[in-house]
Amino acid sequence: MLLLGGGFGGTYAAREFEEALALGDDLDVTLVNCDNIFPFTPMRHEVEARDLDITNVVSPIRELLRHVTFFHGDIEFINLLQRRVGLPHVSEIRSH
Repeated sequence: MLLLGGGFGGTYAAREFEEALALGDDLDVTLVNCDNIFPFTPMRHEVEARDLDITNVVSPIRELLRHVTFFHGDIEFINLLQRRVGLPHVSEIRSH
């Protein structure tokens, strides 16, 4: 399973797979994101107003995910017809 993007959708989907993997399910799940951070954007205005420090609303994705593989990189292309994704330093990943 390949999850593209570490926003709310990708990260929360990965966390659901984390639970299944922790229970012993035989899955191969990878999350691809251009940053190793998960910003809690609804609290952004508190950071901008200096009511909160940025470290209070940003979590490293690798710390959130113990069983899901994290790939730090940009997505170069997505080919839905061939079910392929291009990533830097990887020739391509094919979805099964």
